[in-house]
This record gives sequence, C-alpha cells and structure tokens, in this order.
Amino acid sequence: MRRYFNRSILHKVTLIFSCVLLTFITVPAISFERIATIPQEFNLTPSLLHHIYVAIIISTFVFSLSFFVVRKRTKRINNLVQIFTSVAHGKRDIRATVDKNDEVGLLAKVLNTMLDELSETEYQREQVTRFYSAWVACNDLIVRGTPEDILLSEICHIIANQVAFKLTWIGFINPKTQEIEIIASNNFKSKYLQHLHISSNANIPEGQGATGQAIRSNQPVIFNDLLNEKKATRWRDMAQEENIRASAAFPITREGQVVGAMCLYSTQVNYFTQELISLIHGLIEDVSYALENLDRKKIQISQDHELRIAAAAFESQESFMVTDAQGLILRVNGGFTALTGYTANEVIGKNPRLLSSGRHSKEFYIEMWDALKEHRFWQGEIWNRKKNGYIFPEWLCITAISNSVGEIVNYVATSNDISQRKADEERIRQLAFYDELTKLPNRALLFQRLNLALNTSQRYHKYGALIFLDLDHFKILNDTLGHTLGDQLLLEVSRRLLECV
Repeated sequence: MRRYFNRSILHKVTLIFSCVLLTFITVPAISFERIATIPQEFNLTPSLLHHIYVAIIISTFVFSLSFFVVRKRTKRINNLVQIFTSVAHGKRDIRATVDKNDEVGLLAKVLNTMLDELSETEYQREQVTRFYSAWVACNDLIVRGTPEDILLSEICHIIANQVAFKLTWIGFINPKTQEIEIIASNNFKSKYLQHLHISSNANIPEGQGATGQAIRSNQPVIFNDLLNEKKATRWRDMAQEENIRASAAFPITREGQVVGAMCLYSTQVNYFTQELISLIHGLIEDVSYALENLDRKKIQISQDHELRIAAAAFESQESFMVTDAQGLILRVNGGFTALTGYTANEVIGKNPRLLSSGRHSKEFYIEMWDALKEHRFWQGEIWNRKKNGYIFPEWLCITAISNSVGEIVNYVATSNDISQRKADEERIRQLAFYDELTKLPNRALLFQRLNLALNTSQRYHKYGALIFLDLDHFKILNDTLGHTLGDQLLLEVSRRLLECV
C-alpha cells in the first residue's frame, strides 16, 4: 500500500479529488470538459492517474453503500409514519413489523403495544355501551309486565345478541333435588348446555362451580380464565370444545330468597371487567324485582278467580262491586268505600259510570264489554275518579256470572289501586335513564335523545350543538376530601345546570 499511497501522492490525489468534487457541487451547470482547473505544479503521471482512479472508485463505493444503508433505515421509519397516519384516520387493526432489535424495532414494539391497549380500551367501552342498550331493552319488557317465561327468554336473547355473549341461561333451584333447572337460554341447542349438570349442594362436585357458589353466597362469582380455573375442572373439556373462556354467575332472588341464577359465557379471557360486572348485577336486581311483581300479579289473579265464586270474598280488603245484567250496582264492600270514598247507599242502583274519569274513549268501553260478552272476563288498567274528584289508576277485573242456562245474571268487579305500581314503574324508568344521585339523564338516555336529534336534523336539514362539560380535578377532590363531598359537588353542579336550562 505504501507503494501506491505515499504522503506526497496522497496529498496530490486528495487535492485533485477535492477540486473535482467542489466543481460538481458548486458549478453543476459547467460543461463536463471544464470540471476543474488543476494547478500546473501537478504532473499527471500515469501513476498519479492510477491513484486518482482508485480514490474515485473507493469514494463511489463508500457513497453508494452509505446511500443504501440510509435508504433502508429511512424506509422502516417511513413505514412507521404510514402506520401512525392510518391510526389517525381510525384504522386500529394495523400493526408495525418488528424485524430487528435496533431503535426502529424498539419504536415499532412500543407502537404495537399502544395500539393493542387502545383497541382493548375501545372494545371494553363498546361492550359497556352495548350492555346499557340491552339493559334498556330488558327494562322495557319489565315495565310492560311481560309474562315470566317470555320475559326470561327475551332477556337471554337480548343480552346475547346485543353484547355478543357466547351463551346465556337462567335456571331455578329444584327444592327437592337442589339441582338447577334451566328454564331460559339464548341457545338450548348448545352442547355445553345439554350436558350441563349443576347443583346448589356444596357437598357434591356439581355444586362447586361458579353457579353453585353464587347461589350459596348470594354474590356474583366470576371465572375470567375458565380453562385454568381449578373449581371448573369438571366443565373444562365442554367449555374448550365450544370456545368458552370466561364465565359469570349472578344469583336471582325472590322476596329476599335466592331462587336461581343467571349465567353468562364469553369467548375471551378476562372479559368480565368490574364495570361490566356492576352493570350486569344491576340488571339482575331489576329481573328479581320484576319476578316479585309477577308473583304478586299471579296471586292477585288467583284471588280474583276465587273471590268470584264465593260470597265470603266481600270480607276481603279489596274493592268489590256486584251489578245486575244491565250494569246497575247491587252491592259494594268496605274495600270499595275505602278506595273510592263512596258509601253503599250512595252508589246502589246507579251505573258504575259515576266513577268515570273521562280519560278513556268510548271505544275503550266498547272493547271492554265486547270482551265480557265473548270471554265472560276482562281485566286491565283503568283510570277512575274518587268521590273527592281525585283521579287514580287501578287494576280492574270483571267477571260475568252465568246461571244454569248460560245467561249472564251478574257482573263482579274487583279492583286495586295501582298507584304504587305505577310509581315503581316510574322508578325503574328513572333507574334506566337517569342518574340516581343527580337525577340528570344518564348515558343511555343521552344516546337515545342524540340519535333522535340526529335523525330529526337529517330529515328536516336543521343543525344543533352538543356541549361537553368536564369537572377539573374532581378525582383529587374525591381522593382528598372523600366521596361525600364529591357527591355534594355533583349535586350542586347539577342544580346549577338545571337552573340554566
């Protein structure tokens, strides 16, 4: 190497190459024949030219190698930039390729982790929103007084369809065998459900699962990793076959006693978050309340039929009224007087229309009498007026009494004040659509009204506005001064908001 690159020659080569390079950089417009002016003192011998060629070739190789290395590194960074752009436009299923453990690879790993966490958070938020919607639909069935078997079946289907559970079912305890009898489900054809045997007895293996524990403890029991849960070993193979990875059991009560449970299954591990568990628990409380109401209604109907054939029924505290075939009042009991304020002497011989509130149309009464003639029975909600003018809702049952030849000779009417039931229904509606603390509309009602406003705006080409208010440092207030003061702050804010509306 010394033969080619001695100090004098290397100095000359470097100077000539610098002149050529500066000419390329600073004077790109000069013709190629006038690239550089080489000083006269340099004697361009063949040996010197050889060294110049070698230097140019090496420089060209180094420059090309550097160019390709930088381009490769820049390409990976550009790929990350494109991923960031796609995420900003709402695409969440894209991920960066991690092919090396250098700085770019580390950045790609961090980006993938952030996207995974973002997708998981958005998915959980979507599931909570879906469950709110399902809860509202279930409460609508409860408020309408849907029969028990239809109610429980519809609840299983609504929750499974709207929240995308793999399987949902409701079962009640058989008092004799202590086994759980499944009475409602979204999929009775499920192999898991067909081979499922559960008991509330803690002394047998069938009673060691989530459902048995929930019934005995009257508390929700969650298996967020079902396949690795020791207490669920008995059901592991069936769960794996149907791709069930998490389960939850919630006890159902009637009159304060646990009578069964509702179980939900998901295909995802750790699916049941604390927020979702709280929402499901709230729905189960509403279901228990609805079952108690249905029980009371069944008892009421049974009593009505029994009192229809017994004169001793007049000793009951319920309101009774007997009319002749033309509808003129013959007898009333003390319950009637307590309910309406009219004594027997004030109504006997008169038509029951004196109780009319004026809220019902003529067609309403025509349909009622048509039902009586055809079915010899009618029941329903009706608004009547008391003696003092107060209008109230009551549940009215009218039965036609026939003689031996089938002719109607009397009508027996039993009625109950359902003001409390109406208040309970309003309470359910408040729980479904309003915050219990502030009494302001909750998220479910917000989405309902917002969808209505959007549809109205689109239809009539009108515009509206949505205001978002946030309380700064509210968490600090809760953590430092306690939730009681935090609740007081929310109440004061809600009061001021209501004053501004």
